[in-house]
Amino acid sequence: MANFDLSNLALQAVCPGNEILYDDKGMPSIMVKIPKQTYAQLGLGESQAIHPAFIINGQEVDAVWMSKYHNIIVNGRAYSLPGQDPRANITFDQALAACVAKGEGWHLMTAMERGLLVNWCENNGFIPLGNNDYGKHVSEANYKAIPSAFSGGQTTRTATGTGPLTWFHDNTPSGIDGLGGNVRDWVGGLRIVYGEIQVLANNNGTYIAHSQAPAVLRGRPLRVMMVL
Repeated sequence: MANFDLSNLALQAVCPGNEILYDDKGMPSIMVKIPKQTYAQLGLGESQAIHPAFIINGQEVDAVWMSKYHNIIVNGRAYSLPGQDPRANITFDQALAACVAKGEGWHLMTAMERGLLVNWCENNGFIPLGNNDYGKHVSEANYKAIPSAFSGGQTTRTATGTGPLTWFHDNTPSGIDGLGGNVRDWVGGLRIVYGEIQVLANNNGTYIAHSQAPAVLRGRPLRVMMVL
């Protein structure tokens, strides 16, 4: 059995639904599998139609894989890894490029995927917290994460995955970290054309052939995604 298979077995023993996925250079990212779901399963009425996050170019996909952590960038590529200082102060164009550089299927999180996570959290009655008060959440005086960046002697960012379980989207070690603080997320899936804001249909923002240029917002970090 290959070493990466053993690594995945060890990861899944602790964090079911997580997997180490590799880009086209063989470099790893820890990802969280979100299986295909209907509106009804997400508490959005009674419709059995598939949530549009799982529809790309008119075709349904069985799952989307979401970064477990805010990303770092190494050699122009984004990676989801624990215990890292997440990349900040990055433009939309740079974030998009760092994600798609990883190869086929990799992309910047779309607004549709972000909305899917919000829908899931609301339906399950748990809204994740995060670093919004110098290394801790304002409501959690007794919990702090490992600092990874400072300004004026105070913690600004914390290392990925080092906060309490309340910072993970499902309140378990298997969840997605950082949705409720630490740094802001860039999301794709829209573009400006001759001054008109266009939202790409369903989850077509995952597909690099659908242009998202020109970008109009600047300065946020990224979360890399993959669709299989």
